[in-house]
Amino acid sequence: MSIHRVSFLGTAPRFSSQTKSVASAGVSEEVALTDQVSTLSPLSKAQTQALSDIIRSVYLGAPRKAVLPRLRQLDPGRAALLDEILFAPPRVERHEGVFVVRDDRLPGGTKSRFFVHLFSQHDHVVYPSTTWGGAQVALAAMARLTGKHVTLFVAKRQQLHPRTLEAIRLGGPHVTVKQVPHGFLNVLESHAKRFSTAAPGRHYLEVGGKSSLAESVLARVIKQVEDQVGPIDELWSAAASGVLTRGLQAGLKNPKTKIIGVQVGMDIADPGRAKIIRHPKRLEQELRMATPFPSCANYDRKAWELCRDRHGAGTVVFWNVLGPSNNPSREPKRTRSDG
Repeated sequence: MSIHRVSFLGTAPRFSSQTKSVASAGVSEEVALTDQVSTLSPLSKAQTQALSDIIRSVYLGAPRKAVLPRLRQLDPGRAALLDEILFAPPRVERHEGVFVVRDDRLPGGTKSRFFVHLFSQHDHVVYPSTTWGGAQVALAAMARLTGKHVTLFVAKRQQLHPRTLEAIRLGGPHVTVKQVPHGFLNVLESHAKRFSTAAPGRHYLEVGGKSSLAESVLARVIKQVEDQVGPIDELWSAAASGVLTRGLQAGLKNPKTKIIGVQVGMDIADPGRAKIIRHPKRLEQELRMATPFPSCANYDRKAWELCRDRHGAGTVVFWNVLGPSNNPSREPKRTRSDG
């Protein structure tokens, strides 16, 4: 694996009604899960292959009791993180009358749940990333966790965005960042596709992580949330690529659940049966609003604003995908929540 480089082209029940955290299975809450990724030791080639085999077995249905001892024998540090990502039900907290899924706790957020499986199938993933997207962080973190590699194509900037810097920090030698001049998304996609076909073993991943694998993993996870809160009357989330809302829809037990996606980026080609509401701020505009939990100012915070103000009666769930960018000085203070 080459060290990371920046190049330039062209030139258990988990619900809590309180703000107090519930201890997570296998991972100490005293140390952020994301920070644990950057401390992982390298894997040998044999260990990397063994880990991929174990993760693939989980996707095919291997139970925790059969998998966890193998993970601990392979690497105790990785075992704790993978136990959280692969097996532990999402943490659910109640804020302002709404059940909030706290996937911001995961390295890179919700997308890590399916990217870890992606790297069990591919050694090198190539991805065109929006400047503000959390997928670049999730890919970098999961590449390091699994001993694989990711190449990110991002728009050239005078200073890399905090999201990209966080990806570099977490991925270390497992991530390469290529900056592209005039890096509109279609330009990034073109460069990434060309790069992915230039050598064997490179897998091109569509924006947002669109894949049948993503939707099947998300369908499993929403069932774990329903096990905690019961039948869901309304399900809210930010919607950019549409991958999240379609995956959650696939797993919902209640066909009458009202699904609302708050559009924060590109037009969504296939939102499934979700009702799409466009947030007035553009994707690149951060929402300067305090929230009772860590949230991304470009994505989830906008969806939370509308969910908080417009949600209906009954059991309402908000899916918080991602925490704030790694730039604390620019983040507003959190508010107190109910409970």
